[in-house]
Order: sequence, then C-alpha cells, then structure tokens
Amino acid sequence: MKVRMKSKVVIYVLILVLVMPMLTFSANCVTETSISSLISSNNECTVSGGYLLGVESGITTTEFLTYFESSNITVSNKSEYVGTGSVIRLINGSTVIEELRVVVDGDTNGDGEINAIDYLRIKRAFLGSYTLSGEFLLSGCVSGGADLSAKDYLIVKRHFLGTYDLYGRGNLDYNGTKIAYVPIDDRPVNVDRVKYLAESAGFELLMPDADLYSTKLDGTGTNLNGTKYGDRDGLKDWLETVDGDCDYFVISLDQMMSGGLVNSRVQNNTDLSEEYEIIDYLIELNNNNKVYFFDTVMRLASTLNYNGYVGDEYTILRNYGRVARKTLNGADLTIEKIIAGYKYDINGGVIPCSLPTEELDAYLAA
Repeated sequence: MKVRMKSKVVIYVLILVLVMPMLTFSANCVTETSISSLISSNNECTVSGGYLLGVESGITTTEFLTYFESSNITVSNKSEYVGTGSVIRLINGSTVIEELRVVVDGDTNGDGEINAIDYLRIKRAFLGSYTLSGEFLLSGCVSGGADLSAKDYLIVKRHFLGTYDLYGRGNLDYNGTKIAYVPIDDRPVNVDRVKYLAESAGFELLMPDADLYSTKLDGTGTNLNGTKYGDRDGLKDWLETVDGDCDYFVISLDQMMSGGLVNSRVQNNTDLSEEYEIIDYLIELNNNNKVYFFDTVMRLASTLNYNGYVGDEYTILRNYGRVARKTLNGADLTIEKIIAGYKYDINGGVIPCSLPTEELDAYLAA
C-alpha cells in the first residue's frame, strides 16, 4: 500500500515538474502574439503596415525596450540610438513571432537623430534628385501626408535649428498670431514656401488675392487691372482692410512701389506722385503696427519675355551691365555722379551697346 502511495506521489511530482512549464510556455504563446498588444499605455507608438510608428529621436535601446510590456522584445540598431530602419522582433525562444521596422519621424538616415543630413535628404527627395523609400520615406513625411512636400523639409529644418518641436506637435504654436503678407510676386518660392513656413510655426498668414500681386509674362494675358504687373492701389486697399485684424505685416517694397520684382526693372516714371502717396501710407502703417519691409537690389539684366525682351536683349544688357565702372569714394559718392557714370567704363570711355538709344536709356532709367 505504501509503495503504491509513493508511486502516485512520484508521478504527481513528475507531472508538476515536466508539464507545468509546458503549460506556462503555452500560455505565453497565446498571449504574446503581436507587438502592438504589448505597447505600454504611456507612449504613443502604433503599428501599421509592418512598421512601428511614433518613435522619437534620441531614444537608446534601453529606453526603447521600456515601451513594451514584455521581456520577449528585441531590437537591432546600427548606432547608439534606435533609428529608422531598426528591426524590432517579438520572439519566443528561437522563434520570431513578429518583426517590424522602426520609423523615427525626421530621421531619414537611420542614426536615430535629426540633423542637416536628414533635412537635405528630404529636400532633395522632394525636388526629385534623391530617392527615399519604405520606412525612410515614411520618416520624411513629418507633416502627415503620404508624399513629401516642402512643408516636410521646412519642419525638419526648424526642428534641428531649435525653433520648432517636431514631436510636440504645436508646443511652439503662436496661438493664431496673424501676419499680413504682400509677396514680391506670385512664384511658388515667394508664396507656397512662405505659407508652409508660417503654418509650421503656428502663424495664420493672410494674403491678398493672387491677381493683385501676379506678374504676367508676354503672351500670358493680364491681371484684372489690365496690366501685367501687380495692382498697387488694390494692395493698398487690402492692407487697409486687414489693418485692424493683424499682429504683423511683411511687405515687399518692389511689389508696393513697382508692381513686383520684374516690373521694377522697367520702371522709369518721372511723375512719382503715386509712389509718394504709397510711401506716406506705409510710413503711417509702420507707425501703428509691427511692419517688416523688404527690398531687392536690381540685377544687371532685364527679364526674358517681358515687355518684348527676348534672348538677344537679355544677353546684351547683361554684358553691358557687368562692365566695370569708375569707383566713387567720399564726397564723390553721390546719386547724381553714380547716374552720370552709367554709360562710361572705368577709364571714362563710352561703353558700346548695340541696342537703340531709347532702349538703353529706358534700361538705365529703371
């Protein structure tokens, strides 16, 4: 009888020793089937399409593993920090249950940090001279879109310069501060890029209707005011309309005084009464507001396909303008003497020009 009892005890012990670990192992297999189910509730990582999203830059492996409520998570990365392209695995012994690629917003080279290299990669990819794909493309789309945009590389640039918090998503928001902006013309670099930059910083950008500041090249029609350049009176009216609703003003003087950059190269008015009226208004606007004016230095050549100028005139005027003139110093450095020296080279000789005299005079007057 005692022998039988001892045999039963031995059998029970063997069951406990051999079977229970198997039951525990089986339980682990059932509960830990996906990485997404193991993400701690105190972080914002998500899983989508084979990628782990929402990882910030500058996270070490040790810090990264605290994101998960499991000891069966491993991560392989190529630097001190977990970066884009790092591989995270859920393992059970030697078996890989699930494998994901990490995406760190803004980190396009996989080092787990954000710097000028990442900015340049995103910018070049947007412009078409570089290719980002897979997790590296996702890391560049920091503004939330499916494709790269100018806004993405501006956000990344401001992040590594310290003027924007990429991961704060609005921590540096300027609470709806409004800026009235009069651009130099309607080219994308002067319109779209400014919009993206203002939006990324949290500013609300107010702009007039595009017809008021557009430049029309030969053969492309006119604006509503019947000209190929901006509407100065219309812009002045618009500024008066938004005056009471704006915190700041950013205004192109080329646009306000000449109708845009291109048209500033052909202005040779003798009656400046309208210009003086605009100047008086802008001075008054500046006295009562925070206003930033910007202006450009005229280049040597005219504009191609504007007011009848084609390639020949462009080249002739460019070569004419680049000839060295006499250097003026001290009391000789006056506007009158600068103008008087336009047609003469450094030795005082007349600079030859094959254009008709009236065309050359119009160019110099501008």
